[in-house]
Amino acid sequence: MIRSFIAGRRDGAAAATRALVAGALVSALALTGGISWGSAVAAPAPTAAANSAAPSPAVVPAQTLPSNPSIRFSAPRKIGNGWTATRTISVGDWDGNGFSDLMLIASDGRLLLYAATARERFAPPRQIGQGWGGAVSVQGGVDWNRDGALDLLARFTDGRLVLYPGNGSGGFLAARRIGTGWLAMRTWTPVQQSVSGYPAVVATDKTGVMHVYPTNGSGGFLSRVTLGGGWLPMRQVVGAGDWDKNSRSDLLVIDADARLRLYAASSGATSFSMTQIGSGWSAFPRIFATQLDARAQTIWAVRSDGALYAYPATYSGPNAAFAPWPAVPAQWDDTDWETFPTTRSVVALTFDGGASDAGVASILSTLDRYDATASFFVTGQFARSYPAAVRAMAAAGFPVGNHSNTHPYFTQLTREAIRLELARTEAAIWPLTGKTSMPYFRFPYGDRNAAVIDIVNGFGYVPFRWTVDTLGWKGTSGGITASMVCQRVLSTAKPGQIVLMHVGANPDDGTTLDATALPCIIAGLRAKGYGFVAVDALLD
Repeated sequence: MIRSFIAGRRDGAAAATRALVAGALVSALALTGGISWGSAVAAPAPTAAANSAAPSPAVVPAQTLPSNPSIRFSAPRKIGNGWTATRTISVGDWDGNGFSDLMLIASDGRLLLYAATARERFAPPRQIGQGWGGAVSVQGGVDWNRDGALDLLARFTDGRLVLYPGNGSGGFLAARRIGTGWLAMRTWTPVQQSVSGYPAVVATDKTGVMHVYPTNGSGGFLSRVTLGGGWLPMRQVVGAGDWDKNSRSDLLVIDADARLRLYAASSGATSFSMTQIGSGWSAFPRIFATQLDARAQTIWAVRSDGALYAYPATYSGPNAAFAPWPAVPAQWDDTDWETFPTTRSVVALTFDGGASDAGVASILSTLDRYDATASFFVTGQFARSYPAAVRAMAAAGFPVGNHSNTHPYFTQLTREAIRLELARTEAAIWPLTGKTSMPYFRFPYGDRNAAVIDIVNGFGYVPFRWTVDTLGWKGTSGGITASMVCQRVLSTAKPGQIVLMHVGANPDDGTTLDATALPCIIAGLRAKGYGFVAVDALLD
């Protein structure tokens, strides 16, 4: 099963709130969601007749540059008129419906969203912000903070670079400045995967030198990497997605001779192989690209007269079925594992982390004292609330899996909502552990069916259920004791058993029965001849 997933995170509480940022255009933009689009300012018509005439790059003779036979363009289609080159923004799938959207900054500074209803077809515009006229340039299509939602980056007249995080449903979270001095750059473009494997800005300065500004996986910049000079003749340099499927973002360039070049990034993203994929692009002062899937791209091109065209492209070269995140191996697919498939006398101790970390220190101390291994599944909310606890779990060498962001019932969620739950947890965990949470996942409440198991598998996760629930989470107020917790495990012990416990305290009585019972559980299982494995043993 090969599917793709954009991973990341965002505070769950904040994700429910759209930002209303008022004030000066540079320091804050009013980003208001849900306002219907008015008629005070003319905006582009969202659609036009399919396959309208457009200037074809093929009419210009091929130049003496390496060609790329793996890339083919379909007939272009006119989208509409009135699209100002400097004010049109490609934002990817902004509203999460599976189609790539566009935005436009109107002449009065309103930000208009053109939500796609199908590939390259758009609904009438909807205003989602105001005060954007002060931005020198705005770019999108990248999940900058890796929360599973696409974001905008805006450069202003004083050189500030400001991040406007999307909330995954068509609106914004709170904006924040992420840099200064960016007017020194002649061109700049965000890319999803660069030197560090995380998002970056690729920029050329006014002397023609290209630099990469990589990030650390949570939106902050690392040290600049200088790639080299010679870029002054290039009219445009834009992020192009991963055309050659090596998990690094490539660049599209229009050179001084109006040739369209693809610069495919190396695996280290510090060098590029260049091929020509078109010519005759002088009529377009603005192009940008969106990646639809592993085989399909669209180049959007704004002509000098404001006409917008879509140039669909397909890739047929090596790795054409590449998925940015690993596929679940077939032998672990379509199953929520309740026991390990083994005849060995081993048990997997697993702990869920949700509302409280009260038992973490005791659990880690017991595991260390008894030299036993275990696995942890935490929610994104837990990781953000108790980062020291998650770091301690990982530092002790235990796998830390994904338990969703907000602990919802997955059978009640849409596919997109599931994606966001997984993505926001993944990016909350990764900065704390230094590792991906993939492929380890546990459904909240154990709520699953075949459909959601398939969705979770498609996003790179193997779900782990349990053989026995200790019920320690019920606490003494629920009629449970530490002795009962221990006996529930010992009386049901069998090869491959997965034990469900929790790291938190009962909210009514404050007890941490699983932590209290853990020494009894470990000693009792060892007396029965059992050893311990973590969930990663299933995949070995």
